[in-house]
Formats: sequence, structure tokens, C-alpha cells
Amino acid sequence: FSCFYEKGPERIWAVPLCYNSVNQPQKAQPHFLKEGNCNRGNCTITSRTFMIRYGDEVVKMNDTAVFSLEMELGKNLNRTAIYVKVDLMYRELNPSMQLGYFMKSFKFEGELKPTVTKLYKVAYPTKGLHEYLPVFFTREWFSCVDSVLHVVFHDYSETHPEEFLSKLFSNKKKLVGGMEIDEKYTHYVSPLAQVHQNTTRALDSLLEKCFFEEEVEVPEPLKLPLGSQEEDNSFANKVGSHSLNAVGLALIQEVKLISGYVREAFEMLKDLATRKPHEVCKVFKQKYEEIMMESYEEYIVRKVNTKWEFDLTSEDKLKETHHKASKSLRKDLFAFKFLRLNVQEVDFFAEIKNHPIIFEEIYYASENSSVYSRDQTYTRNPSIENLSDLHVIILVHGFQGTSLDLKVLKNYIGLLYPKCMLVDSYHNENNTGNDLEDQGFRLAKEVISFLSRLPSGSPPQFSFIGHSLGGLVIRAALPYLECLKDRMHMYMSLSSPHLGFMYATKILDAGMWFLKRMKNTLSIKQLCFEDFHLKEGTKLFQLSKAEGLEWFQYVVLVSSAQDDYAPYYSARIEVPSKVSKDKQNGNFFIQMAHNLLSRLNVHKVVKLDVNFKLKRSIDTIIGRSAHLQLLENEAFIKMLVYRFPEFFA
Repeated sequence: FSCFYEKGPERIWAVPLCYNSVNQPQKAQPHFLKEGNCNRGNCTITSRTFMIRYGDEVVKMNDTAVFSLEMELGKNLNRTAIYVKVDLMYRELNPSMQLGYFMKSFKFEGELKPTVTKLYKVAYPTKGLHEYLPVFFTREWFSCVDSVLHVVFHDYSETHPEEFLSKLFSNKKKLVGGMEIDEKYTHYVSPLAQVHQNTTRALDSLLEKCFFEEEVEVPEPLKLPLGSQEEDNSFANKVGSHSLNAVGLALIQEVKLISGYVREAFEMLKDLATRKPHEVCKVFKQKYEEIMMESYEEYIVRKVNTKWEFDLTSEDKLKETHHKASKSLRKDLFAFKFLRLNVQEVDFFAEIKNHPIIFEEIYYASENSSVYSRDQTYTRNPSIENLSDLHVIILVHGFQGTSLDLKVLKNYIGLLYPKCMLVDSYHNENNTGNDLEDQGFRLAKEVISFLSRLPSGSPPQFSFIGHSLGGLVIRAALPYLECLKDRMHMYMSLSSPHLGFMYATKILDAGMWFLKRMKNTLSIKQLCFEDFHLKEGTKLFQLSKAEGLEWFQYVVLVSSAQDDYAPYYSARIEVPSKVSKDKQNGNFFIQMAHNLLSRLNVHKVVKLDVNFKLKRSIDTIIGRSAHLQLLENEAFIKMLVYRFPEFFA
């Protein structure tokens, strides 16, 4: 860890003061190979060295680091940002090496090398900040360091009267006017009082939520100017003489007194954070997640349908409408650039002009019912006392995919909802061209096998997320899982062709023609309704009549108008207007859509249409890029996981 601020092209680094680790073991063990340290030579503080042996491993650090940073006193002090730089140090291990031998032979010096660097911007640090800071290392290094950052502006270093006065009053004069004295007081002293107020508020919050059993006296709020008993709280009236030296000494004395109060509050806060680091982190984390939800709300356009039942017909020109709205929204947001969080990773949010936009569509269940509310609180990290409290999410890949396809989504769900159990389906990895029903049977068998390995008791809640063909495989598996129908929570399909490839684009038709001539592509033929001589006997039509979707609390249909690999109407289970003109297949197609939706309560269905800012490429032209973006675009995945806790919590 290191900190700095920028003075022109130069970086002014913070000085590491101290490092402390709570409950440090006496001898080396996998999570404690070497203690952390302060390195004043390169202005860094390094945490303990630890070993990662398996996926989803949790390492309890309990480390505290303190830096001191001197910033130049000037007009833009309040606007000067500071930066926190975090390097992930790593060394690959020999998998054949025994743990005991490794711990004896491991040499620490010079063997760990930086692999990923993250930079965090702290806006308006002089106000005093107490924020949860999740340090995300993504992709192959996917992990998160749960930390809390306290930034406390507590003093001015130039406390010699002459130096301080030269900063305060540029013109040399013997007497200072009362108005000017109060202006300087407000500019230099009031920020310290604001820091004190913010720190005591943080103390109050921690004492209420983490230390409620203890009686700890919180410092009283400061009344400025200090010691003033009069109704007229003017520092100029408090100062006896308005001579330059007298005013300077009085201001310095006031600064030193308030600085002492700030340090006192900060030391109390540091003590509490050190005693119960995990509980303290949870308090700040909850506030952070609420802010994240509000931040992502900017990129979501919500539509509430007041119809009493589904309208099967897709809106004409909906794709064009959403495209124009996305372009306009990005343009409007780009004109109002701002930092969404007080402490924010420099590249955490995608650039506004490139950020995905989600169009959310929900329904009323009846004339008098209300839409599900986001104002309710969802517990992301519940206590699991019984097996029935567990939430298991099954992730299913698409055609010619693997169990790693949904890795990015799995990682973010796992970090934000650590009590969810995420299971990658892999039994169909080499069989995605087989019969849909056979694939569904294998998935159901995989779920039952997983359930049999859990302790006895009431089964957990189950949710399913399927990409492309995976969404249909899940539906094919549901009839075999009827024993769990009371435990189903959420079904989510990511661009799944629920209504097949009828009325697809010419480019997709050409691609399907090629695939159907390859071996083991029965599932593709089924999506094209070519597996039976009568349309009503095809697998996809029979699957539309099967039970399953009505068991879930939420049925989430995610689509993208830019995705031509799964037709837009098919992913949303809607009937395009041109179907009414098709005398040969129109009635059959409408009946299939009706079969899917007729058993669902309308308030259970949520449709999410995602618009991506895509670069021009062959993949974009043929509609493949958006199909993959639903798996790979981290901005979209973060927005989905943060903004819709009801699906995962």
C-alpha cells in the first residue's frame, strides 16, 4: 500500500508511520508466512505474506496501517485529491512441494513480484472520510481485499506565526479587519471542525452497531469559536486585539486545540476498528453497497407495465427506441461528469460514454397490486443456521461452452453474496449438440447428485442462471426436479432463444445452415424446428408446455437488441408483428409463446434489455459481440449484481 497526491507532474508520497496486526500467530502457518512491515525507503506498507491454496479461500488479515501526508497549503487544498495505490504481490508455487517443506525453505526477500496494480482516488480528503474500500483484483487474479479507509485532516504544518500569517494575509499590514478575520477563520479552522464532526459520527455509528454493550463516551460536537459563550459566534469578537501578530497567534491556538480534538476522536476510532475489524468493516460496507445501488441507477431505465396480463406482441421498433435512448442517455451523463463515490477505483466504472444501459421492464399483477419494491432491505451476508437458509445458484453454459464461461458473473456474485453457494454445471460440456431433453436430464441428475452430498435436512433454495442454450437446458431439466419446486427462487436466462430461430436474420440463418450439417448438432436442429415433421411435435414446442418456470419467485429474461445470435423476440418471449402475416407458422408460434407465459404470474417476470457500446468489428456486424458481452462485460455484470440484490440475496 502507498499514498500520494499530485503537485503538477510530481507525486508527493505519504510517509508510512506504523503497521499493526491483530491476533498475530506466534509461528508460521499458511495464512501467516511473514509479518507485514513499513518501508520508509519506498514509502510503502506491506501486509503479511500468506498462501492461497484453493478457490474461494478467505484470509483474515486484521492489519492496520497508518500514513502521514503533508499537502501544500493553497487555494485548491479542499479540491486536491489523494490517491491510494495497491499492488498485489505474488509468487507461483510448485504444486508438488509439500506444505511443511515449503514453509521451511521459502525465502521471502525478492521472491514476491507485483502482478496487478489498483489505483483509488479519494475526493475532497480534507473533509474527513470513513469509507469501505473493496480492493478488486480481477480476471485471473480475481480476489477482493475488504478494507476500510479513514482519511483525517488534522493539522497545518506551518504553525510558526510569521509563516502562517504569510499564507493567510498576502498584504503586510498592522491591523486586520473583523470581516477578513472571520473569513480566514471559516476557511482554515472550520474544515478541522468538520473533520471532527464526521469522525464522531463514524464513532457513533460503530458504537451503536458493534459496541452497543460497552459504555464509551463519544467526544461532544465542537461549538465554534471554541470557548465562545456569546450569541454572536464571531471569532473576530473573541480576539481581543486585531493586530496581525495577535490574530495569527489566536488562529494558531484555535487550530492546535481543534487538532487535538480531532486526533483524540481518530485514536478512539482506530482503537475500535482494531478491536473488531470484521464487524467494523460490515458497518461501512453496508453503506457502500447502498451508494453503489444508487450510482448504477443512473444507467437503468425502468418501465412499469400497468396491463393486467402479458401482451405477447413485441413493440414495433423497440430495438430502435432503446438504441436512441441509450445514445441520448450516455450523451447527457457525459455532460455531467462526477465522482460517484468518495473513494473510487480510477477505472471501476466504465467511461460514461461506453457504459452499458439497462432497460428494465416489469408488470403489475393486477389493477390494485404494487410492483416489488427496491426500498426493502436484502441481507447479502445472512447467518445460515439451517440447510434451508442456503441459497444455491446453478450456472449453466451455452452451446459449445464450458463451465468457466460464467466465471466473471460467478466471481462477482460470490464476492457480494458470500453465503451463496455457486455451482458450475459441467455434465453437458461435450454434449451441447445433443437432444435438449437429454441435456436437461443430465443437468437434473447433476443437481440431485449435488443435493445428495449436502447434510440431511430441508433442501436449500435453488436459482438457475443459463447463458444462450443453457437457459433452455435449465427449462428441460425442471420437470425432473419437481421435488424441489417449493424451493425455487430465481430463473435467469442470458440471451436464450426460448422461441427458437424462426424469423431470425439472414446471417443467423446462414450460420444455422452450416451448423446443422456438422455432427452432433441435434440441439441446433431442434431450435430450428427441424427435428419433427409437424411443428407441434418438435422438442421446443413440447418444452413450451412443460411445467417449471411458474415455480420461481423471479423469472428474469435478459436480452440485447444488438445480439443476433439469439433473436431479440425469442430471448424476451415475445411475438414480433410480422408473425401475424405468416399464415403457415404464425398461429403455431403464438401458441408456443402463450404456453410459456400463460402459467406465470405477471409480477414474477422481469425483462432486462442491455445496450452495449460496441466497437465496429466482424463480431459486432454478425451480432456475436453482444452475445458474449453478457458474459464478459464487467460493467454490466457489476451493475446486475449490485443493483438487483433481490435476485441473489
